[in-house]
Amino acid sequence: MKKIVITLPENVDCQKFQHDNSYEDITSQILKDFNIDKSYHLEQYGFALSPSEIATFLLHISAWTRFLASDENHCLIIEENVNSNYLNFEPDFFDLLPDGWDVYFPYSGDGIKQNQTKLLNPNSREYYDVEPFFFGYEWGSSIYFLSKKGVEKLLLNINTIRQRVEDEIFKIAKLNTIDVYFSNYNETIKDYIKPKIHLDRNAIIKEAVLNYNVWTEKDFVILNKLLTKISSAAEKLDIKLILQGGTHLGYVRHGGIMKWDDDVDLGVLASEFENLKNELLINGCQLVQHIEEKTNTPFYKAFLKEGKVIDGYDFKFPCIDVWLYIIKGCDIIFENGIICKDSALHDPKKIIFEGNNLFILHNSLDVLDTRYNDWRTKIRIYSFSHET
Repeated sequence: MKKIVITLPENVDCQKFQHDNSYEDITSQILKDFNIDKSYHLEQYGFALSPSEIATFLLHISAWTRFLASDENHCLIIEENVNSNYLNFEPDFFDLLPDGWDVYFPYSGDGIKQNQTKLLNPNSREYYDVEPFFFGYEWGSSIYFLSKKGVEKLLLNINTIRQRVEDEIFKIAKLNTIDVYFSNYNETIKDYIKPKIHLDRNAIIKEAVLNYNVWTEKDFVILNKLLTKISSAAEKLDIKLILQGGTHLGYVRHGGIMKWDDDVDLGVLASEFENLKNELLINGCQLVQHIEEKTNTPFYKAFLKEGKVIDGYDFKFPCIDVWLYIIKGCDIIFENGIICKDSALHDPKKIIFEGNNLFILHNSLDVLDTRYNDWRTKIRIYSFSHET
C-alpha cells in the first residue's frame, strides 16, 4: 500500500505530526492546469472558496497522480494533522471493505453531528440546518483510502475546482460515478485526527456574515415604530415583555436585532396578554393568531397597516411574534414547551433594545445555553424569510 502525507498550505492552522519514512511527502502542487470555478461555491453557500482550500485540493490531486503512477493497488492519503502513530491496519484490512470500493473514509460525518450535546430546549432548525459543507457534514480530507480504480475515476471526473476536495468526492459519489464508503463514527478518531482551521476561509465567512442584511431602511423604520408601540403599551400596563429566541440571542451577542433575522420575538405572561392585546389595538397595531406547526401552539403576530403585504398571508412585514408563558415554581415555561429553568427566581432585567425599554431573564446566558448548541462561537444564518 502506498502512503502519502500532505503538507498543508501556510494559511491552515493545525497541530502537525512527524511521520516515518514509509510516507511520501507531498509539499508542492502539480503543474497541470485546473479550472477554478469561483462562482459555484459563492452561489451554493453564500461565500467564496478560500485560496488555502484551492491549494489543498491541488495537493490532493498531486497525491492522486503520484499514486496512479505507482505499482501499488491501494493508497492511504493523510494530511499532516493526522498522527500516524495511531494508525494500525491489519493485513486483511482491504478484504473487509465492500467489493468495488473506490474511496473509503474511516469515519462518519453523520455520527459526528449526532454526537452533539443534547439541549433542554433543542432547536430543530439548528439540527437540520445546512452547514457550509456538502451534505451538511464536515467530512474532512485529513485521511482516506483510494483504490487504483478509484483514483482513475477521480482524475477522470474532476477537471474543475469548485468546492473542497472532500465535498467534490461526495458530490460525484452522489451521481453514482464512484463508490464511496465510510465507517461508523468512533470516539477514538479524536486521538489521531486533530482539528484544522483554514484561516482565510474563516475570514471570508466572517466578512460574508457581517455584510449580510435582510433589512431595508424603510422596513426597519416600520419595525422600530411597531416595537415602540408595543413597548410603550407594556410600560403603561406595567407588563414586562421579555426578549425571546433569536431576538434574545441578537441582543446578548450583537447588541440588537441581528441583520439576518427578519422578525422580533417577545414573551408575555399569559395572564397579562389580553390587556396588552387591547392596548395594542387601541394604539393602531394589528394582531392575528397563528399556530406553531411543530407544537400546535397558538402565538400572535403584531404588525402595522403600512407594512408590506405578503401574498397568501394574513399579516404584513415586518412583524413581531408574541409568545405566551406561565410561571411554574422556579421556572418560566412557554406554551410551546420552551423551559427557562430557574428564570422565575428573580425579576427580569430591564434593558434598552433598539431604543425601547424591554426585558431579558435574569439568567439570560443560561437560557441561551439550553437553546443553542454553539451560540458563543458560531453564527448561524437561515434562509427563511417572512416576505416570501
